[in-house]
Amino acid sequence: MHYTLHGCLCALALLAAGCATPVDQNSCDSIIDVGTENSPVGALVDNGQVWSTSNIADPDAPRVQYLAYSTYRVWHGLGHVPYLGATVWTAFDAHGILAQQIGNVAELLPTCNGAPGITDHYVLLRNAGGQDFQAVIQIQ
Repeated sequence: MHYTLHGCLCALALLAAGCATPVDQNSCDSIIDVGTENSPVGALVDNGQVWSTSNIADPDAPRVQYLAYSTYRVWHGLGHVPYLGATVWTAFDAHGILAQQIGNVAELLPTCNGAPGITDHYVLLRNAGGQDFQAVIQIQ
C-alpha cells in the first residue's frame, strides 16, 4: 500500500479533532448555587478558618455534584472575604477517594457578568474540565 505524508497528516488531524475536548466558553451563562446566603451548605472547620461543604474525612458524607463545564456559587459562612481562595477535592463517585484538583477543574472566577466572584458571602468556582465529579469544596 502506498501512503503519502499528506494523507497521514490529514488522518492524524481528523483523529485529533474527534478526540479533542470542547472549548469552554460559557462560564457565566448559568450559575448553580450551593446553598443560599441565609443557608450555606457546610460548616466551619480548622478552628473556624475554613468553610467546608462536607466532612472531607468521611467517605459517607454528602458531596456536591460537580458537573463538567459548570459554574457554582458556593455560599460560605466565613464572615469575611476568603484570604486563600478555594480548594476543590473530587472523586468519580459519591464514596470514592478524594483528590485535590488544580487547573481548569478548579477555576476561581474573579468576576462573572460584572458581579464579583469572591465576596464575604460566596465564591464562584468553575469546573471547566470535561469530567463530572463528586466534590468537597473548602474555602479559606
